[in-house]
Amino acid sequence: MIETEEDDDVPGKGSKIWRKNAFRTNDGTCVLGKGAGQQIRGTNLFGKRPHLAIVDDMYSRNNAKTETRLQDLNRWFFAELSNSLDGE
Repeated sequence: MIETEEDDDVPGKGSKIWRKNAFRTNDGTCVLGKGAGQQIRGTNLFGKRPHLAIVDDMYSRNNAKTETRLQDLNRWFFAELSNSLDGE
């Protein structure tokens, strides 16, 4: 059983278990996978907010199919993702 302090999506401190969308390194760094458009704001793992986002293939055939979907995705990136990162 994995015990976490904050978020059930991330393996707990000292856990050797990797999950489909998350893992924790030996130095305590949490890596959490999120899809384009998923909720980012409010993410807080072990008392810390994310300070780095690595975006890969943000645009797909489906989410950039129409101008409205493209605008929604751009809004998510600039308003939600970018503003949710800790500057420290």
